Amino acid sequence: MNFCPTCGKELPDGSTYCATCGHGINQNKESGPTRNRDTGKTPRKRSAWWYIVPILFSLVGGIISFFILRHDDPKLAKNCLIIGAALTGIALLVMIATGTS
Repeated sequence: MNFCPTCGKELPDGSTYCATCGHGINQNKESGPTRNRDTGKTPRKRSAWWYIVPILFSLVGGIISFFILRHDDPKLAKNCLIIGAALTGIALLVMIATGTS
Protein backbone atom coordinates (compact mmCIF):
# COMPACT_ATOMS: atom_id res chain seq x y z
CA MET A 1 0.00 0.00 0.00
CA ASN A 2 1.09 3.54 -0.78
CA PHE A 3 0.20 6.79 0.91
CA CYS A 4 -0.76 10.09 -0.71
CA PRO A 5 2.12 12.60 -0.42
CA THR A 6 -0.39 15.46 -0.05
CA CYS A 7 -3.02 14.30 2.45
CA GLY A 8 -1.42 11.10 3.80
CA LYS A 9 -4.40 8.82 3.11
CA GLU A 10 -3.75 5.19 2.24
CA LEU A 11 -3.95 4.39 -1.49
CA PRO A 12 -4.75 1.06 -3.13
CA ASP A 13 -1.99 -0.42 -5.32
CA GLY A 14 -1.99 0.95 -8.86
CA SER A 15 -3.78 4.19 -7.98
CA THR A 16 -3.07 7.15 -10.24
CA TYR A 17 -5.02 9.72 -8.19
CA CYS A 18 -5.88 10.08 -4.52
CA ALA A 19 -9.62 9.59 -4.03
CA THR A 20 -9.58 11.99 -1.06
CA CYS A 21 -7.71 15.07 -2.33
CA GLY A 22 -7.35 14.38 -6.08
CA HIS A 23 -3.54 14.59 -6.08
CA GLY A 24 -1.97 12.78 -9.04
CA ILE A 25 0.20 9.85 -7.99
CA ASN A 26 3.26 9.45 -10.18
CA GLN A 27 3.88 5.70 -10.37
CA ASN A 28 6.89 6.05 -12.68
CA LYS A 29 9.28 8.81 -11.61
CA GLU A 30 10.35 9.35 -15.25
CA SER A 31 6.82 9.79 -16.62
CA GLY A 32 7.08 13.60 -16.70
CA PRO A 33 5.44 16.43 -14.78
CA THR A 34 2.23 15.89 -12.87
CA ARG A 35 -0.71 18.25 -13.01
CA ASN A 36 -0.95 21.17 -10.61
CA ARG A 37 -3.69 20.25 -8.14
CA ASP A 38 -4.81 23.91 -7.83
CA THR A 39 -5.21 24.72 -11.52
CA GLY A 40 -5.44 21.25 -13.07
CA LYS A 41 -2.84 22.26 -15.67
CA THR A 42 0.53 20.71 -16.31
CA PRO A 43 3.18 23.15 -15.08
CA ARG A 44 5.41 24.55 -17.79
CA LYS A 45 8.98 25.74 -17.61
CA ARG A 46 9.40 29.50 -18.09
CA SER A 47 12.35 31.31 -19.63
CA ALA A 48 15.27 32.40 -17.45
CA TRP A 49 14.81 35.87 -18.97
CA TRP A 50 12.30 36.50 -16.20
CA TYR A 51 15.28 37.17 -13.91
CA ILE A 52 15.71 40.50 -15.72
CA VAL A 53 12.48 41.92 -14.24
CA PRO A 54 13.59 41.90 -10.57
CA ILE A 55 17.09 43.01 -11.57
CA LEU A 56 15.69 46.09 -13.32
CA PHE A 57 12.84 46.89 -10.93
CA SER A 58 14.07 45.47 -7.57
CA LEU A 59 11.35 44.48 -5.12
CA VAL A 60 8.46 45.63 -7.32
CA GLY A 61 9.81 43.56 -10.23
CA GLY A 62 10.26 40.57 -7.96
CA ILE A 63 6.67 40.79 -6.75
CA ILE A 64 5.32 41.19 -10.29
CA SER A 65 7.39 38.21 -11.50
CA PHE A 66 6.25 36.11 -8.55
CA PHE A 67 2.55 36.64 -9.20
CA ILE A 68 2.90 36.03 -12.94
CA LEU A 69 5.02 32.87 -12.63
CA ARG A 70 3.78 31.25 -9.42
CA HIS A 71 1.48 28.69 -11.10
CA ASP A 72 3.63 27.85 -14.12
CA ASP A 73 7.08 27.71 -12.52
CA PRO A 74 6.98 28.08 -8.71
CA LYS A 75 10.74 27.74 -8.28
CA LEU A 76 11.48 30.54 -10.76
CA ALA A 77 8.77 32.70 -9.14
CA LYS A 78 10.31 32.26 -5.69
CA ASN A 79 13.81 32.98 -7.00
CA CYS A 80 12.64 36.20 -8.71
CA LEU A 81 11.03 37.37 -5.48
CA ILE A 82 14.20 36.60 -3.51
CA ILE A 83 16.39 38.43 -6.03
CA GLY A 84 14.12 41.49 -5.92
CA ALA A 85 14.15 41.57 -2.12
CA ALA A 86 17.93 41.02 -1.95
CA LEU A 87 18.66 43.81 -4.43
CA THR A 88 16.39 46.18 -2.52
CA GLY A 89 18.16 45.28 0.73
CA ILE A 90 21.58 45.84 -0.83
CA ALA A 91 20.50 49.21 -2.21
CA LEU A 92 19.22 50.27 1.22
CA LEU A 93 22.45 49.19 2.92
CA VAL A 94 24.53 51.13 0.39
CA MET A 95 22.37 54.22 0.92
CA ILE A 96 22.74 53.97 4.70
CA ALA A 97 26.50 53.34 4.50
CA THR A 98 27.12 56.31 2.21
CA GLY A 99 24.76 58.60 4.10
CA THR A 100 22.60 59.41 1.07
CA SER A 101 18.86 59.44 1.25
